[in-house]
Amino acid sequence: MDIDLELLTNQDNHGEGFAYRALLCIKTPSIDDSGVAHAIEHLVFRANRGAPNPANYFQITSLLPLTINASTDVGFTYYHCSSDQPAVFLFGLEYLLNAISGLEIAAQDLSYELGDGQKGVIHQELTAQQYRIELANTSFSLEQLLSSDHRVCRLMQIDGCQDSIGDLTLAQLRRYYSAHYQPQNITLTFASAAGMPPLTKEVNELLAAIKFRFTDEVTDATTPTVAMSPIVVSQLPDAAIEEYCWWIKTTFSRYQSLCELMTAQTNKSCYLMPASEHPNPQGNWPVRLLVTGANPQLYRAQLQQTIIDFLSANANTGVLLQPTNRLPPAIASLLPISKESISEQLVGLTARKLQFELSEPAIHRTARTRAAIYTGHPHTLGRELSLLANRIAIPTRKPVPGPKGYCCITTSGAFDLELFRDKLKRSIGADFKIIDQALYLKHRNNSLDRAALAIEAFTIGDSSSQLPKVLAKLRPNVSVPSARIQRLEAQSFTLKFQLSASPIPPPGGLLYYGNTQHSIWEYQTAPCERWPAWYFSLILGAFAPFIARRTTGHCYAMGCRYCRYQQRLIIFSAYDDDCDGVKAHVARSLITLTEQPEFIIQATGFARLKIESILSSTHDRVSITGQRIAPSEIIDIALALHTSLTSQDNNHHQEWNCYE
Repeated sequence: MDIDLELLTNQDNHGEGFAYRALLCIKTPSIDDSGVAHAIEHLVFRANRGAPNPANYFQITSLLPLTINASTDVGFTYYHCSSDQPAVFLFGLEYLLNAISGLEIAAQDLSYELGDGQKGVIHQELTAQQYRIELANTSFSLEQLLSSDHRVCRLMQIDGCQDSIGDLTLAQLRRYYSAHYQPQNITLTFASAAGMPPLTKEVNELLAAIKFRFTDEVTDATTPTVAMSPIVVSQLPDAAIEEYCWWIKTTFSRYQSLCELMTAQTNKSCYLMPASEHPNPQGNWPVRLLVTGANPQLYRAQLQQTIIDFLSANANTGVLLQPTNRLPPAIASLLPISKESISEQLVGLTARKLQFELSEPAIHRTARTRAAIYTGHPHTLGRELSLLANRIAIPTRKPVPGPKGYCCITTSGAFDLELFRDKLKRSIGADFKIIDQALYLKHRNNSLDRAALAIEAFTIGDSSSQLPKVLAKLRPNVSVPSARIQRLEAQSFTLKFQLSASPIPPPGGLLYYGNTQHSIWEYQTAPCERWPAWYFSLILGAFAPFIARRTTGHCYAMGCRYCRYQQRLIIFSAYDDDCDGVKAHVARSLITLTEQPEFIIQATGFARLKIESILSSTHDRVSITGQRIAPSEIIDIALALHTSLTSQDNNHHQEWNCYE
C-alpha cells in the first residue's frame, strides 16, 4: 500500500510566508490515558533512519529556513513542515518521511524523552500543563480528576499522565508504532503557493523511495488504562464533592464562549474546570463542574439552565466543524473541513460523587539509567546537511544599505518615536508622519499589514527571536505595543500604541530573569556585532553540547535567539528546576564552542541561508550580500558572553527573580 497523497496548488499561506507546506496525517487512536501516541510523536524526532542523533532535529531547524513540528490530537498525529525554498522544503519532507517510517529507539531514549518520574522531556511538558484544584480544604490536579473517571464518554488524556508516562515500555511503544505507522493509515497533503514550481514530480519520487518496516505484530497496543477510582490526596476533603459534566455538541469557539459565560457564575463552592483542548471520542465537549456544600442540586440546576439558554439562542444554526485547533493556521488550512452542518445541542449529563484516598508515604521508583550530559566533541551536522550544501544555491539580492542601529529605546529608557519612524521607513519603504504622538501612513498595497508586523518586530523582536510564551511573560517591563489601527480616510490610517520600555544595558551587559523553573539571560551586543551575533544564535542553537540538556531530558526547551532590532542575544531554558546547573551548562557549552572552529565554519554557511530567508520573508530592506563571518567573530562573542555570565563583579549585570 502507498501513502495517500493530495496535491494543492496556488494556495493562500495565511500570511505566514511559506511557499511550500506539507502535512502528514497519521491515524493514531487513543484507547487509554497512557499517552502512547504522544510518546511516539516525540520519539520519532529523537532517533530515526534519516537522523539517528537526537541533536539532528534541533540542528536542522536551527540552521535551515525550515519549520518542522508535530502535534497529537484525538485519533490523529500530525507532522508538518514548511519552507519558502524548494530544495530546503524537499529536504524537510524527506526528513519527515524517513522519521515516520524508520523509528529507531532504545531503552535509554525512554528515560530522556518520556521521563523516569523525575526528569524527561514529556514529564516536564506535562508538569507545565498541571492544573491544581483547591476545594473543600483539599488539593488535587485536573489530571487526577480525569484519570479517576472510567465511563465510556470520559475525556481521554491523549498527552498522557505525568506520573505514569514513564511507565510505557519499549515493547508497548514498538507494538503501537508497528500497528499504526503504516502507509494505509497515512495521508500526505502538499501545497505550493501561487507562482512557485509545484514540485509534484519530486514529492512523488520521495514517496516512492520510502520503505516502511512491516511486522507480523500489528495489533493495537493494549496498555491498561492509567486510572484509579479514588483520587489520592495528602489531606482528605472536609465536605463531599460532587461532579457534574454536561456534554455539548458544538464548535470549539462556541464551547470556549460557553465556558467563559459559566465561569462568571461560579463561586468558592462551585468550581468550573477550564475549557478542554479536545472533545471526547464521541466528538462532544465537556463542561465540568465541581460542587461542595449544601444544595449542590441548586447549582446544577442554575448552570444547566445557563447552558440551555446559551444553546437556545442559536438553535438549529448550521456551522462547520473545524478538524483541530492545535495546528498553525497555514497548516490547519491543509486539512479537509467537514461540510456537515450541525445543530448545537446538550447531549447529556453525567454525575458522580468523588472518592478520595489518603496518600501513602512516597515510594521512589527505580530510575532508568541516565547518562551524564554530553559535553565532549560535538556531533557533526550529519551527512544529510553536507549533501544539502551542494543542492542549494543561496539566493542573493541587490544590497540595500541599512541603518547602523535598530534599537529605538534610549539608554534612559525613553522611546524615540522619530527614530522609530525613520527605521520603519527604511524597513518597509513607507513614509510615516507624526501627529500628536501617533503615526500616520498613506495606505498603499500591503503597507498596513507590513507596518503592523514591523512595529511588533522593532518593539518586541521578529519571528526568529521570540521566546516561548511561558518565558516571554516573565520578562520585566516588556515593551509590548498596544496597537490600534484606525482608518481616518479612504486613503490613510493611523497606528496608535503605547510602550513600556524595558531596561537596556550597555554593550556587554547581561540581564537575568526567571524563577525556580525557568532561566533567561539577555546579552546586549554592540551595533558592530549585529551580524556575528545573529549567526552566533543559530550556531549555538545547533551545537550538540549546548542542546544536550534538552536531549537528555533535563528541561522541556532550551535555545538561543537573537533580536536584531534590539540587538540582544537571548539564552533560555524552560522547565528545568536546576537553575545553577543550567548556568554552569551554558558556560561549559560556550567554552566548548570556542574549541570547535571547524563546526563553526560548517554551520555558518547554513546560518547564512536561514538569515537570508528571514530577511526576504519579512520584506527587510537590509541584505547580507557581501557579509562574511569569520569563526573568530563567533568565538569572540562566545568568550565575551562567557565572561559576562561567569563574572561576579560585572557592573552591568542585573537580576530579577520573578515568581508567578
